[in-house]
Amino acid sequence: MRLEVLKVAFLVSVVLNAFLGTIIFYQYVELAKLRLLSEELAEKVNDLLQRNAELEKRLQSLLEENNYLKHSLARLLNTTATEGKVPANLAKDYDWIPIVGVYIVRVGFLKYVTEGVVMKIYVKVVPGTGKVFISTTPRIGIDLQSSAVTALKVALNLTNSKVKYDCFIVVQADKTIHVIDGPSAGAALT
Repeated sequence: MRLEVLKVAFLVSVVLNAFLGTIIFYQYVELAKLRLLSEELAEKVNDLLQRNAELEKRLQSLLEENNYLKHSLARLLNTTATEGKVPANLAKDYDWIPIVGVYIVRVGFLKYVTEGVVMKIYVKVVPGTGKVFISTTPRIGIDLQSSAVTALKVALNLTNSKVKYDCFIVVQADKTIHVIDGPSAGAALT
């Protein structure tokens, strides 16, 4: 009888060990899966952290650009809000466009910086002799005159005009400035 009890105990032990071995193997497989999943998630978290840092940089850049554009728009609106200062005949008889220019500002002894300015350019074209007349509120260089003459010639050539026209141009800014002169000074005209 003792032998039978030992046989049964042995058999129960084998079955129990097999069952526990299966559970341990299953737990081992699940642990391996969890480790793999943990590594994948850690990699995804690192990728997301990197993307988040890039997005934060981009956001900061966009915020700075937005601030700059708001400031520029405010300056533009402030500059172009001078319609009340414009003589009535200019506002009524002339067509106009906003133009931008670069001017020099003295900030110290022999130290200068450049800044931008928005001005208005008023233009009126009437039958005449082919002359260009320019009046400026700020100081503007000679290249504006040559650019205006070129612009009138180009316009007359493009329209195949047989009639000669005179062109009256008034450039107006809020203050007298030292505009940087050069070939691009009259680009808005051409």
